[in-house]
Amino acid sequence: MVDPKRNPGTWNSLSAAVGLRTVFCLVNAYHLPGEYPVCSDDGHPSARRNRSAVIFQQPSDFLLGEILESHPRGNAPAPSKAKVFERDRLPEEFRLPRGRAEATVTWQRRFPAAEKIMLDTITVRHMPFEFPEEIDPVFIENDHQRSFAFVAGSLLLPYLEPYLIRSMKAAEKHVTDPEILAGLKGFAAQEGQHYRIHMRFNAAVRRAGFPGLEALEKELSDDYQRFTNTKSLRFNLAYAEGFEAITMNMIHSMMGDHGLGEDLPDYLEMIQWHFVEELEHRTVAFDVYNHVCGGYLYRLFVGAWAQWHFIRWIHRVTQYMLSVSPQPERSPEEIAAQNAADRMNHAASPRKLLPALLRTYLPSYSPHQVQIAPGIQHLAEKYTAMAIRTS
Repeated sequence: MVDPKRNPGTWNSLSAAVGLRTVFCLVNAYHLPGEYPVCSDDGHPSARRNRSAVIFQQPSDFLLGEILESHPRGNAPAPSKAKVFERDRLPEEFRLPRGRAEATVTWQRRFPAAEKIMLDTITVRHMPFEFPEEIDPVFIENDHQRSFAFVAGSLLLPYLEPYLIRSMKAAEKHVTDPEILAGLKGFAAQEGQHYRIHMRFNAAVRRAGFPGLEALEKELSDDYQRFTNTKSLRFNLAYAEGFEAITMNMIHSMMGDHGLGEDLPDYLEMIQWHFVEELEHRTVAFDVYNHVCGGYLYRLFVGAWAQWHFIRWIHRVTQYMLSVSPQPERSPEEIAAQNAADRMNHAASPRKLLPALLRTYLPSYSPHQVQIAPGIQHLAEKYTAMAIRTS
C-alpha cells in the first residue's frame, strides 16, 4: 500500500466509488509545470464511473493507474490484487472484482527521467572519412535538383558552424550552470569536427566545376563574420537556436527509427554520422539561449529570420548549379519510381516535416521533449567504434 502523505509530489489518489457512490479525491494533487489536473470534483479527467466499472474515456500520455484495494460496501478495506494500467495499453474500462463495491485508484506521474533517454551524452568523434580527389556532384542518379541542394547544404556548413562556435564561446563566460556549460563545450567540439570534414568533401565537389560558387560562399562568409562583429550575443544565440531547431527536427524525421539505411555510400555515411551528432547536442543551443538571454518572442522572430537567411542561400546555390548543369528530362514514371525508392526524399516530404517544424514555433516547444529511437543510439555506438579517437 502506498501512503500518499509520504509522497505528496509523486502520488495523486482518487477513489472510484461504484454503484450509488461518486468518484472523489482522497488527496489534493500536486501539479508540476505542464501537468494537467489529476483530481477534480468529478475525479480523474480520463475516467468516469458507471454501476460496475471505471470507464476510461481517453488514453493518458503521462499517467499510470493502479487498483490498490477494494472492499464490500460498508466493510473495512481489504487488500485486492493490484492492476497497473500502462499508458500504451489503457483499457476502455476496469471492472471491479465480483462482490466488491468500491476500489481505490491511484495515478502515478510517469517522469521522463524514469525512462532511458537516448543520445543523452555528447561524444566528440574524430572520424576517418576520406574522399576522392573529385566527386560527381550529382549524387542521386539523374536527379540534379536534390543532389545540388545537398551540395549547397554541405557548402553552407564551413561558414555557419564556425559562426555557431564563436557564438557559443562568447556565451561561455555567462553560463553558470555546470551541465549547460559542459553541453556548450561538447557542442563546439562536435561542430568543429563537422565543418572540417565537410571542407574536405566540398573541396572534392568544387573540382567538378561551378566557378560561381566562390562568390556565393564569400557572401555567406561575410554575413557570418558581420553577425559576430556587429550583432548582439542574444541575436547570435537566437540565430543558433533557429538553425538547430529546424535542422534537428528535419534530421529526426529523416532518420526515423533506424537511420538512412544499410551499406551507405561514403558521402551518406558521413551525413548519417553528422546527423547522429546533431541529435546528440539537440538541446544545447536552446538551453544556452534560455540560460543566458531568454525571451520567447525574440527567439521566435530571430530564429525564423535565421531560417529564411540560410535556406535562401541554399536555394540560390542550388539554382546556380542547375543553371550550369541543368536537370535532364525524365518521364513521370521515372520520377515516380525514383521518389518511391528514395527513403530520404520520402522522410523529408513536407507532409512529414511540417508538423514537427511548426511545433518549434510554439511557446511550449522544447527539444528536451524529442524522443530518440533506440536504433539511433545504436548508430551512435557504431560511429564511436569507427572513430579514430573520441573525447
